[in-house]
Amino acid sequence: RVLKLYPPFLRDHFEFERAMLDRLHGRLRVPTPQLLGRGEHDGWPWLVMTQMRGEPLT
Repeated sequence: RVLKLYPPFLRDHFEFERAMLDRLHGRLRVPTPQLLGRGEHDGWPWLVMTQMRGEPLT
């Protein structure tokens, strides 16, 4: 599992990624992370998703 935190000033990034994870899961021929949970703590939005296998790009 992966926990991703977003600072309050990047709330739009959180909303976009949450919407894309919901929309894409199970619709593509390639694996995509599954959204397991979402929430907010002290103004910081967070997502929990499945971790994908593979090689880092960096």
